[in-house]
Amino acid sequence: MAAFLCQGVGVGLGGGMIYLPSLVIVSQYFDKKRAVAMPIVTAGASLGAVVSPIMLNSLLQRPNMTFAIVSSIYASLITAILILACYLMKPRFAPPKSYANYSESLRRFSRDTAFVTVTIGWLAAIENGLSKEFAFYSLVILNGCGFFGRIACAFLTRRIGVDTLAMVSIVVCGGVVFAFMAIRSVLSVVFVGVVFGFFWGIFAMLTDNMEEIGLRLGTAFAFAGPPIMGALRSGNHWWRPAVFSGVGLQRIKEVFANLTMDFQDAIDCNGRLYSCRPHNITEAKGVIHRLDAKESQATTKALVLQKSPTPKKPAYDDVVLVDRPVPELKTGELLVKTGAVAFNHREVWIRKRMYPGVVFGSVLGADGAGTVIASGTKDDPLVNKRVFLTPSRGWDNDPVAPESIFGILGGGANPPIGTFSEYIVVERDQVIATPSHLNDVQAAAWPLGGVTAWRAAMVNGEVQPGQNVLITGIGGGVALIAMQLCIAKGASVYVTSGSPEKIQRAVQAGAKGGVNYKDQEWPAQLASLLKKSIRSQLDVVVDSGGGDVLGKVSRVLKPGGRVVCYGMTASTTITFTMRDVLKNQKLLGSTMGSRRDLIEATNFLAQHRIVPLVSHVLDGLESAEEGFEILKRGDQFGKVVIKVHEPQSRPKL
Repeated sequence: MAAFLCQGVGVGLGGGMIYLPSLVIVSQYFDKKRAVAMPIVTAGASLGAVVSPIMLNSLLQRPNMTFAIVSSIYASLITAILILACYLMKPRFAPPKSYANYSESLRRFSRDTAFVTVTIGWLAAIENGLSKEFAFYSLVILNGCGFFGRIACAFLTRRIGVDTLAMVSIVVCGGVVFAFMAIRSVLSVVFVGVVFGFFWGIFAMLTDNMEEIGLRLGTAFAFAGPPIMGALRSGNHWWRPAVFSGVGLQRIKEVFANLTMDFQDAIDCNGRLYSCRPHNITEAKGVIHRLDAKESQATTKALVLQKSPTPKKPAYDDVVLVDRPVPELKTGELLVKTGAVAFNHREVWIRKRMYPGVVFGSVLGADGAGTVIASGTKDDPLVNKRVFLTPSRGWDNDPVAPESIFGILGGGANPPIGTFSEYIVVERDQVIATPSHLNDVQAAAWPLGGVTAWRAAMVNGEVQPGQNVLITGIGGGVALIAMQLCIAKGASVYVTSGSPEKIQRAVQAGAKGGVNYKDQEWPAQLASLLKKSIRSQLDVVVDSGGGDVLGKVSRVLKPGGRVVCYGMTASTTITFTMRDVLKNQKLLGSTMGSRRDLIEATNFLAQHRIVPLVSHVLDGLESAEEGFEILKRGDQFGKVVIKVHEPQSRPKL
């Protein structure tokens, strides 16, 4: 009963309510090298398990210390430490909208007997004639070596691979468990504790799903530990539990070996598994309603980022088209059949390793539009509706800044999805109905550029009818959409570009005029253009370059005028001088926008029947490399879009 309460209930509650949340919070702050960071973090558990028994045993040896007093002291210390931890550890992301499937986790756990072996070590040591004092310290030996094992795991996984390391650890752990039968002396306990502790520390860190650690520990110790070991124990001997655990570990080795041969998995820097081969799935699973049989797709082609096998200077990683399983739909999720996806220059930066939080093996793309073909919710009215995907996560309604850690689709871990895929599973609130005047190609060109332009020009720039607005770097998706929005608002728009042809095309699209920023006299030329307008000064500048943009437009920017910067194509720094302060000019940074911003922008788009400009339309995800070359040349005027599937219905005209 003591073992059951301690190892089963106590460790289960501690693991599920303290240990697991701590792991999750810390892991959220590592977009890169999480597989290295997390073993180091969890090694703290082993370190604590080394210090705690020594401290407790030392206190219990004192004549004036009863068990109740020592327990009270220890409980007070733990409480103080936990209060401090709760104060210091802040979640990076908002709470999830869906929770773990415990029945599925328990089914997976039922095939993994490895955790059970930990519970028998200390009890076996006492049962075989060792002093209780040394048996207490055998736990210190086990956890101390486990500390070094977990640290070693952080570095060995990246050198010899997870599959090889897991195989070695399983074989060694299984063999050492059989050695429990030979424990008859202090030396044998030390040997078994050292070897088993080190390799168990590694093996525990190779669990495929870190989210299940608390559930696995609690269930293992509560149900597979003391009850099974007690039932198998015979007289004063522990050979049956040792055989049970050893055989279990060896069986895991065999299963693992078979899986390793059947599947070749690529691991990203967050330690997640991505299959680069088609999965043998014969039918779509889950709660799918109103799904036509011909639309039931087991796999989907997706364009993923792959680390270049040969170093390139400058860096430029590969992209590869692979088959991925279509995820099982959950309540509140939608399956979208992609009609078209659009490039952003962000994808080029990702391949050049100039973008933070990049994850190899992840699907690229932030812009996409298509048709909802299935829902995890019964009788969902969105089924068969045309939609586009919201390109970011973490910013829903706050008018000032994201409510939680902000992330953009494609190429990273937050969120772990991208649009360059034939089929995409998303949550229901992560799509917006496509305006009826747009087809899928035009709709795919809208989301990221649309919300960025709206936030920069309308929210931060506060553009009003009759104002003069300068938009720099015309030709890119955001700049062109900003121009279209401002013209629809009734403002007079001027542009800059390094291409006379792009300036001419902008004027044809409604701009009042433009200047070539490659000409050193462009600020004076802009001033001459403005003299022809009713208002001879600029009210707002929407800038994508950075650098000394304020210095160049200062004399034509009215006092109190606004410069809104959303990019850094010219420089990562922006000059803001005392002259600008004295003129009450405002420099504002703007990065994308909220879901509410995107909805408002889409309503404005529909009201004024604005059609995003598309420069190139490519056919199929197989043509993605051509899109990257177009972006690298920089000769596009509008978005580069890939048509993936033909739409199910024609847009209303």
